[in-house]
Parts: sequence; structure tokens; C-alpha cells
Amino acid sequence: MTSRIQMRPRRAVLACVLPLLLGACAVGPDYVRPDLPVPEHFQEGATVWKRVGAQDAAIGDPQWWRAWHDPELDRLQLQAQAANPSIAAAEAAWRQAQAAIGEARAAGRPQVSAGATQTRSQNQIAAQGLEAAEDGNIRQTAQGQLTANWELDLWGRVRRSVEAQGAQAQASAQDLAAQRLSIATTLASTYFSVRQAEAQIALLAEQTQANAALLQMTEAAYRLGTASPNDLVQARSTLDSSRINAEAAQAAYAKYQHALAVLTGLAPSAFTLAPQPAYRFAAPAPPEVLPADLLLRQPEVMAAEAHVEAANANVGVAKAAYFPSLGLSASGGYVGGSLSELFDAPLRVWSAGGQLLGTIFDGGARKSQNQQAQAAYEGTVAQYRQAVLTSLQNTEDALSDYRYQERQAHYAGRVLEGQEEVFKRKQHELELGTATPRDVLVENLSRLDARQNALEARAGLSQDSVALFKAIGGGWTE
Repeated sequence: MTSRIQMRPRRAVLACVLPLLLGACAVGPDYVRPDLPVPEHFQEGATVWKRVGAQDAAIGDPQWWRAWHDPELDRLQLQAQAANPSIAAAEAAWRQAQAAIGEARAAGRPQVSAGATQTRSQNQIAAQGLEAAEDGNIRQTAQGQLTANWELDLWGRVRRSVEAQGAQAQASAQDLAAQRLSIATTLASTYFSVRQAEAQIALLAEQTQANAALLQMTEAAYRLGTASPNDLVQARSTLDSSRINAEAAQAAYAKYQHALAVLTGLAPSAFTLAPQPAYRFAAPAPPEVLPADLLLRQPEVMAAEAHVEAANANVGVAKAAYFPSLGLSASGGYVGGSLSELFDAPLRVWSAGGQLLGTIFDGGARKSQNQQAQAAYEGTVAQYRQAVLTSLQNTEDALSDYRYQERQAHYAGRVLEGQEEVFKRKQHELELGTATPRDVLVENLSRLDARQNALEARAGLSQDSVALFKAIGGGWTE
């Protein structure tokens, strides 16, 4: 009765102290995003690329390639997102980082273990000069025990560790997003290269045919003495140059198709793509405004910031090492003569206690660990700022390329329109007898050159549009 009366105050004290211990503070600095002012506008974006509120536009559309309205491109992109090995590897790394959070969190929870032992022992009294007993003093003991240990997270070491692992998992998630974006933009760029190569092959076939006809006319003129040997050599060289360009276009076309196959997770021999030599290149126009925190939402930048947050939490982990740790433990079990008699044995054993342990002298190890953690944090901040600067550069480059390529495509289109008109007039003159077939062939070659330049300009604009999507971290919706 007396024992029960004495235990009640202890339980009351324990009930009051435990909530305080569980709600203990976490040492170390709380995370604050480093000051990285976003520019008011992009240098290469003219007046339309102004800084506006984030609610005015959204970026990061995971299926931004649908802006081209190309079913074949959509199909290839979805296949790549599902089957590309690099994406699968990044996704596995992300799952690994997610699992590490649970491992870190488990360090702050009670650990329970169970065990059973059985021993046999004998005292050889005869070895001491005395006569041994008949049974040899053999003793048999069995014991079963359940043990629980719990290190209270007084100073937030475990919480900071969980925070660090959570930030690392976020960085891994952004690495996965960056990998998906990289594969998608590479595939889109390669796809447009395939379509450009197809169109070039068709154009070069026409050009080769026209140059072959021009060579025949030059040979006939040479036989009649109205063309010089240099004219003949020049005509042959021009035809051979067309053939060289045609072979190069075929080789490029094959390589681009092989690249598409690998991007979609297939062997080149298992990949097929329906040709579209008359493919019409397009370039989705960017919105007139972009959000102020545009750069901070790009996968590479967000991953860099997550590393900063993880390093900040690790500073807290290092600081927690200066404080003592408090551990609670309890165990209970049975002791008997054998395992079969273990739970029938009358002898029960138990123990309970706590341990407060702190380091008095460590030769400066904790100080060095704190210095390492602080230096690691400062390093990640520098890398974060570099990621923002690099992202700024990539965005400015993409804007500049897109703007100037758009002008080139415009002027190339005007040149082509002019050459088409001249060619039609020359054909009409041939019908009237005021122009020769050679004149028509020459104008046709000029027209084909203009078509080639216009093709390169339009395809280049599509490529620059893809680069802009990549620079801002995905698509946009207005």
C-alpha cells in the first residue's frame, strides 16, 4: 500500500515532464531562402517581358509539347516519358530519397527488440584438486527478454535530420523533373531535326535533278562550242555538290531517327516513324507576360534551393552534438531451466532506467563538424546563386535566339515569295519564247535555294521555341 502511494507522485511528474521533452526545441537556424532579387524584366525580351505577379501566368506544364498540335510528337513524348531509362533511373533515385526520410524519422521513435538464450555450464571441481560430483555440476539456464530503448530528441537532432532528408528528397524530385524536361526537349529538338532532314532530302532531290539537267545543257553547249571547258567543269562540280549534300542529309536523317528510338526506350531497329516531307514547322508564341518568380520555379533552381535547405538543417544536426542525449530503456523477461519451461518458470526479471550522456572533451571534433556543416551550407548557397545566374543566362539566350530567328524566318519567307514569283514569270516567258529552258532551270535553282533557306529558318524557329520552353522550365498557360 505504501509502495503505491509513493509511485503516484513519480507518475505525475513523468506525465508532466514527457510532453515538455517531446516538445523540446530544435537547435540550429530555421531555413530562410537566400536573398536573390529577381530582375524587373528580361534584357532580350523588349517591353512585353515584364515582371508581373505569379498569378498572371503559370509555367511548368508537364505536356508543354502539345502546343505544336502534332499527334506524332505527342505519341513519342508520352512513350519517352514512360520508357526512357534515364527517367526511370531518376525516378528510382527519388524513391530512394523518399525512403531515407522514413529511416531518419525512425531514429526518434522507440526501438523494441526481443531475444531468447539457453546456456549449459559446468564447474570442474576436480580440476582444483577435489573430487568431481557425479553429475559434473552441469547447470542449464534459459532466458527470454523484451527490450525497449528510446532516445528523446531533446535538441531536435532527429527533427533536423528528418528535415535534411526531406529537403534531399525534394531535390531528388526536382532532379527527376529536370530529367523529364531534358528528355522531352531533346526529343522535340530531335523530332524537328528529323522533319527538317526529310524536307531537305526532298529539296536536294529536286536540286540534284535540276543540276543534272543543267549539266546536260552545258554539255550540249560545249559540243556546239558555245560553252567553255570551265563552264562544263563548274556544272559537274555543282551537280556533285548537290549529291554530296543529299548523302549528308540522308546520313543525318538516319542518325536523328536512331536518337529518337533511344529516347523512347527502343532499339533503333525496332523504331519506325512515318515520313512527312511536307511537314509544316510551327513555333508557339510565348505569352506577353511571365511570372516574377519564373526562374525560381525551374527544376534546376528548385533542386539547388532544396540542397541549401538540407545543408541548413545539417547545421542544426551538428549543433545538437554539443548537448547531452537522454535515453530511456526498459526490459522484462522470464528465466527458467529450459526454453520449454521458460514461460512456466516462476522467476521473472525486469529493469528500467534512463541515461544522460554528454561529451566533455572530444579534441575539437564537434567544432570541426560544425565548421564543415557551415561551410557546406555556404557552398550550397553559392551553387544556388550560380544556378539562378545560369538560368537567367539561358533564358536571355533563348529569348534573344527566338526573337532574331523569328525575324530571319520572316525575311526568308519574303525572299521565297519573291523567288516563287520570279520563277513563275520565267516560266511564262518560256511559253512566250522570250526565255530559254536554261533560264528557267537557273531560276528554279534559285527558287530551291530560297526554299532551303526558308526551311532552315522555320525549323530553326521551332528549335529556338523548344529551347525557350526548356529555359523557363516547361510550358506556360495564360
